Amino acid sequence: MQYIESLQKKSTQLKTLISLRVELNSAPVPWIQQFLDSQGLVAIQTVLQKIFERRNHKLDQDEDVQLEGLRCIRGILNTEPGLRDVLASPPIVHNIAVCIAGTNVKLPLLAQELLAALCILSPRGHSLVLESLGLFATSFEEQYRFQTIIEY
Repeated sequence: MQYIESLQKKSTQLKTLISLRVELNSAPVPWIQQFLDSQGLVAIQTVLQKIFERRNHKLDQDEDVQLEGLRCIRGILNTEPGLRDVLASPPIVHNIAVCIAGTNVKLPLLAQELLAALCILSPRGHSLVLESLGLFATSFEEQYRFQTIIEY
C-alpha cells in the first residue's frame, strides 16, 4: 500500500498521516483490514517509536506527526479488526502512552482518550494501559505511575 511506503519517508510523514487519517475514517472495514494485513499499524507504530527515541532532539513537526498518528489509530480502533490488532500489539499502546508527555494540548488529551477507550473496551486493554503507564513512569523518571496525568 502506498501509505505504508510513504510513512517510511520522513519528509512526507505528516502529509501521509493526514491523508491516511481521512481514509481510515471513511474507508470500509475490508479496506482497513487490508491496511492492517499489510502491516499498516506497524508502520504507524514505527513512526511514533522513532519520535520517542529522539525525544531529546525533537524536530519541529514531531508533535504534529504524533497527533496525526494517534488520529489514525483512533480511526483504526473504530473497527473490530483494528481493536483486535491494537490489543495484540503492546508497543503501539506504549507509544500512545508516551504521547501524554506532549506539549501540544491536543496530543496528551487524545492519548488519554485512546488509553481510556482501551481500558473500557477490553480487560486486555486495561492491562496493557497499566503496563504502558508503568513504562512511561520509568522512561520519564516519574515517582509514581499517574504523575503526569494528575499534574496535567
